[in-house]
Amino acid sequence: MAKAWPALVLELGEHFDARFDAFARVAAAPASGGGVADGLAFVRTLEGAGRLGDDARVELLFARARSARGAGTARARRGPFLGTIVLQEPRRLLVVVRLPRGGPRSLVVRAGRG
Repeated sequence: MAKAWPALVLELGEHFDARFDAFARVAAAPASGGGVADGLAFVRTLEGAGRLGDDARVELLFARARSARGAGTARARRGPFLGTIVLQEPRRLLVVVRLPRGGPRSLVVRAGRG
């Protein structure tokens, strides 16, 4: 999982091993998808608590653009994807689009001062 999610590992730092170990003790291993599927399930336990920084959220958005999640699996996404997140430092909007037969494409829009 750590190889598939380097920004998340870096963000959690010395707490990564303990947090992932606690998650892995209660979560079933994914039927398919390896580290990407593990990471998609693990990150869901973190994002609800607002624990993800910009780099990990960008990594998650691109993982979702490339992978479709099913019950305990992750496979290559075949259909279209559109996702957005607001990044904080500096404040900007990241738009990620994936069309069939293509890889994810991104656009960053600077957010004006509100």
